[in-house]
Amino acid sequence: MTDQSYPYAEMPIGIQGHYSDLNELDAALRGWHIDNLQLEAGKLDAVVMQVHHPRFILTRGVYNRKIDQQGAAPAGYRTFGITTGGDGSAKWCGREVDDSTVLAFGANRQFEAARPADTILYTLAISEEDLELCGELIGYSVNDELRRDQHAAVVCDPRVTKALRQRFTLLCEAIQTHPGMTRSSAAVDELVMNLPATLVMALATSKGRARYSLPRLQYSALEQARSYIAAHDNQHISTKDLCQVGHATWNTVNSAFLDYYGITAKRYLTAVRMNAVRRSLRDNPRRPIAEIAAEWGFRQVDQFAKLYARQFGEAPAETRAAQIVTESHIH
Repeated sequence: MTDQSYPYAEMPIGIQGHYSDLNELDAALRGWHIDNLQLEAGKLDAVVMQVHHPRFILTRGVYNRKIDQQGAAPAGYRTFGITTGGDGSAKWCGREVDDSTVLAFGANRQFEAARPADTILYTLAISEEDLELCGELIGYSVNDELRRDQHAAVVCDPRVTKALRQRFTLLCEAIQTHPGMTRSSAAVDELVMNLPATLVMALATSKGRARYSLPRLQYSALEQARSYIAAHDNQHISTKDLCQVGHATWNTVNSAFLDYYGITAKRYLTAVRMNAVRRSLRDNPRRPIAEIAAEWGFRQVDQFAKLYARQFGEAPAETRAAQIVTESHIH
């Protein structure tokens, strides 16, 4: 089933390593359009590997801090995901995710996820054509299964998902140890036919959709509040604003954030602004720190510096200095 029009040499390990900055990681990921937000305080260590090819994109990622993710899966592919590790409180498009869940991302469709620290996510994006071939081999229409939802979180037999995790783990470990194996026909067949066929079989034998993590009213209030924060993150936002856009009481809005992310709505807003400051420090390393902080609502410099150091495990001046060094090496 290997398409000989794509030489094996076109399957490099796109990225492999540790990232301490989410913006740098977001820019490095190929195919995915992701906006990662660090919710949990502390120094970030994101360990990511990605292998890309015209017929598939294989990604493995684990973060040592709680992350809020919003974005879109690769266009032109159907993407599957499976998680392991963490504290078991992962959320994806409003649904609970655990070791028995297989995720199916719509092509280039917006999604959101709350990933606890140390949750490993394996994703495999394959072409729609290859996916249809896998379905035909087992007499199952993947598109019929997924037509109801742009995204699907499917509850499967735990034995099936355990076997899938083992295959993903062994495959990624083998590629890390022997990068040259990505040029072999066996690796291509595993990634465009054998593993996808097992994922399709998991869908075919599923036990239904994963349950919603919040009541509909709470999740709607959370979505509206989160969207409002994203659109007005450098403006004054009151609790009244979030209640109005969420069409709910403050108790409902705040409880939604606590239940979904494990932090209050105000803490979420602070995290959004802190991440924006960090991005601005990296994009404009020669601007005064106090000026950037004030732009995002932090006007007490000493207090801001303490909050920043707690959030990212380094002082604002260290972030700026590291970016200046990086730019000097580039030029």
